Amino acid sequence: MGPGGGLPTRPRPPPTAPDRPRPPPTAPDRAETLLAWLRLIDEAGLDVPVWCVTSRAVATGPHDTDVDAATAGVWGLGRVAALERPATWAGLIDLPPSPDETTRRRLAAVLTGAAGPEDQIAVRGNSLLGRRLARTVLAPAATSPLSGTVLITGGTGALGGHVARRIAARGTAVLVLVSRHGMEAPGAAELVCELETLGADVRVVAADAADRPAMAFTEFTDYRHRVFSVHDGMIYSMPINLGIICSYFGRALSPTEARALIRTQAPEGLDTGTLEGKAVSSIGRPLYEAFIRNYTAKQWQTDPLELPGETIGRLPVRYTFDSRFSRIPTKDFRSTATRLG
Repeated sequence: MGPGGGLPTRPRPPPTAPDRPRPPPTAPDRAETLLAWLRLIDEAGLDVPVWCVTSRAVATGPHDTDVDAATAGVWGLGRVAALERPATWAGLIDLPPSPDETTRRRLAAVLTGAAGPEDQIAVRGNSLLGRRLARTVLAPAATSPLSGTVLITGGTGALGGHVARRIAARGTAVLVLVSRHGMEAPGAAELVCELETLGADVRVVAADAADRPAMAFTEFTDYRHRVFSVHDGMIYSMPINLGIICSYFGRALSPTEARALIRTQAPEGLDTGTLEGKAVSSIGRPLYEAFIRNYTAKQWQTDPLELPGETIGRLPVRYTFDSRFSRIPTKDFRSTATRLG
C-alpha cells in the first residue's frame, strides 16, 4: 500500500486483472484495504506478525498538525485488530510524509524488535515515540450567561442531561432537549424539574434529530399564553402539572411519586368510550372533578358522560413544574413549510 496504508510482513497482493495495475487506495479506502489484507492473510492460513505502516495518521504534539483524518481511521481499525487477533497483530507505525535514511533505520529497528516491545509507534526525526494516555489541563469553564435557544440532541440521556445542567447553570433563555422518546424517556421528568429549578426554559421534543420537519420548530417567540383555574377558593395555573398536583393534595411529590399517586386514583373498568371515562383514566377522579368536569360541561354545553372519548386526544398533564402552553415558532408555519420544500 502507499502512504497511509498497511502491509503485512510478507505481502501477498490481492488478485488483479491482467495488465491492469492496482491503483493506490484513496483516503476513504485505506481502512477497507487494511481489512482486505487481514482477510487475505486469514484465508491463506499465514501465521505471521502483521505491522501496519502509515503516514500522517497521528499527531505527536502541538507542532505535528498535518494529520489526515481518513488515515487516522486505519489506526482505529488497527487497535481493533490488536484486540481480536493478538497472536498475529504486531502493531502500528506512523512515518513522516518524507522519510529519510534516519527514518528507514528507525523503522528497521522497530520491525526487528531492536526498539523494544512498543506496538504503536510514531517515527519523528531521530526519535521513536510510543502512544500514551496523558492528563490534560482543562481551560477554565466559561461563566458568562448564554442567550437565545440551545438545542441538545440526545438531551434526555445521561450525557445530554449533564450538558443541559451545565448550560442551564449559565442562564440560557430556552433549552430544547431532543430525543427519540421525549418525556417518555426514563428520568426525563426529573431532569426537566432539575433544569427548571436552575431557571431554564425547557422544551422536550420527541423526534429524530435527522427529521427536518421536527427540527424546524426549535426557536420560539417570547409570547406566553397563560390559563388560570379557580377551585375551592384557590387559583391554579393551568395546565395540570406537578405544581398543581402537589398543591391540590398538599404534599411535596417527586415526578415518580406523583405518577404513582395518579395511577391509584384511576379505577379499573372505566368506560373510556366517554370523555369522562377517558379523562379519569388519565388523571384520576379528584383532579378530573376539580379542573376538567365543569369546564368541559361549560365549553361543550354537554354532560361529559354524553361526549365520546375521542373528543379529547389526551389531557395535557405534566409531571414537571412547567405551566406553559405551546409556544409560537419564530418562523410562521407557511414559511417553514416552504423552507422544508
